[in-house]
Amino acid sequence: MFRHSVEDHRQIRSAIIMMFLGIATIGRLAMSLTLHMWFPYSQLADDWLLMSYSLPWYEHSTSHYKLAKNQGFSFWIRIIHATGINVDVMYFMLWLCAAALTALAMHRFFRTRWLTIFSYLYVLWNPLAFEFWSGTRVYRNSVFAPFMFILLALLILYLTAFGPWFSQRPTYRFTTAADFSPDGRRRNLLQGIALIIFFAVIGLVFSLVYDLKEDSIWLIPMFVVIIGIKVIESIRMKAPWLTKATTILLCIVPLIVSFAGIQTIKFANYQRFGVYLLNTRTTGEVAGFISRIYQIDSPNQNQKIWTPVDSIDRAFAASPTLRQYPQIQHFVEHNDFAFPNIHERPLTGDYISWQMLAALNATIGMDDERQVQDLFRQANTEIDAAFASGALPRTHKISLTKSLVPRTPEEITGLVAPSIRYYVNALTLTSQYRVSIGENDDVDYNNPKSWIGLQQLNIDLQNPNPQVIPWFSADDARLVARNIVRMYRLVNAAMVLAFAVIFIGAIHDGIRRRALHQWKYLALSLCLFSYAFVYTFFAYWYAQYLENPNTTFFYITGLIMPLLCIGLLIGLGAPKNPHGNLDTGIPPATYRSNRRARIVRGKAMISRTPDRG
Repeated sequence: MFRHSVEDHRQIRSAIIMMFLGIATIGRLAMSLTLHMWFPYSQLADDWLLMSYSLPWYEHSTSHYKLAKNQGFSFWIRIIHATGINVDVMYFMLWLCAAALTALAMHRFFRTRWLTIFSYLYVLWNPLAFEFWSGTRVYRNSVFAPFMFILLALLILYLTAFGPWFSQRPTYRFTTAADFSPDGRRRNLLQGIALIIFFAVIGLVFSLVYDLKEDSIWLIPMFVVIIGIKVIESIRMKAPWLTKATTILLCIVPLIVSFAGIQTIKFANYQRFGVYLLNTRTTGEVAGFISRIYQIDSPNQNQKIWTPVDSIDRAFAASPTLRQYPQIQHFVEHNDFAFPNIHERPLTGDYISWQMLAALNATIGMDDERQVQDLFRQANTEIDAAFASGALPRTHKISLTKSLVPRTPEEITGLVAPSIRYYVNALTLTSQYRVSIGENDDVDYNNPKSWIGLQQLNIDLQNPNPQVIPWFSADDARLVARNIVRMYRLVNAAMVLAFAVIFIGAIHDGIRRRALHQWKYLALSLCLFSYAFVYTFFAYWYAQYLENPNTTFFYITGLIMPLLCIGLLIGLGAPKNPHGNLDTGIPPATYRSNRRARIVRGKAMISRTPDRG
């Protein structure tokens, strides 16, 4: 009787939880169907440019911007178009996938029901999904957050696949007779194939995330370190050398697949346009020429003006090859962003990268991208020789990467305070966050851009902003979104406070009891927090010249918020020992079930024992 009542209560509790999660998921779908994704086709160098990369005729493009940006986001648009599913639903499914994988990752780490449920809701209802630019605008920044959640969750699942550090299962177990039976061999083969497929998916996802943005090189250290952990586990495990070698090879499958994926994209660009690059604006020889301009010593270079006119003049003068094409320099200093001349309108930030593409297209032409790369390869060699001989003075400022302007120590320390503000704001969302008010413009059939993009996103041209739910309007959805933001501020504040308490407690336990099992998880959280700040710092190093807080928020928040959120979730679960009782090694769920069984059996035994009094 008692046993059945306990089981009934568990089933009822599980049914209530599933019903609650179902309602929350349906509510989130209603938000996506009401706060529509919107496509600003008039943004020719941003939204429309990435949309054009997804069109069938892209491979025949003659635009000088055809390789100005990475094509990663265009793959996502192609997937949307190929499914025939409306863009609103596809974005909901993307966030749903991110939430489910994050919940699964936390479950594999800690086997704690409340944390699994909380993780699912925490990601699914993330307020960034409802933000004006970072959530509902059909631009690559709108997928940064969900794809980062997916990537981080997959890497956590990768950590828990096998091995002693984070896994529930031992790295190696002794072979038994059952393994040599037909069923055992078949089971082992299927498990191996499943792991290979799963690890290959991780590599493909990393390739896509890497190709979303031009500065994605910052993701490589994290990816390599995670894989390195698994390789070290495999090297240290006690197993036959063949098993160990096979395991190591299996561990590096994500690395191999991601490398192959990125190289495949480069090869596709080589076949189409003649250059083995992801883009020609921030990589390749033209970008190398621009980075050399940054390195020229000039009193006129500052945090806003990265390429003063005297540096540009010196760079062109130092190259006999470029002196044969004076029209390129003239265009750079008198047209487009520098019109009517560069003295009145100096080029700020990295605008010279766009200016150079326009100048090359207007003068020598960019139909042959390979020829342009060869030209600037020779020019860069000449400029390097001028640096080496002292004919071209090199700046003494600190330069950490070729794509960013060098800075003095004082300028670098001046980046810390604003970087901290944007870092904290990724959790508080007290500044620059704007609930979406975006809507698709009515179709202008005289302007193909206005309807080609909508068709690519499976949006009804006759009704691009439908009210799908009669009793739930866009204003209602915005009100819900504002309340969600307020709730997240409180939740995140509570999570930060809880993490601080857990961290202090772990220090106390480590000193008094030498209980170190929490630290591998807390260390992982601290690594994610630090990684997020490092990216924030370098992103602000770039974005400072814009002097636009909304744009800076747009650049930074979607990429660092998942790092912070996952770090907090891991920190909350750290006190729970995922290996169960340290003496027995029994997983906590099994241990609790066995304990219940012992209690039930004990009570039954007492009820059957006669009273000896």
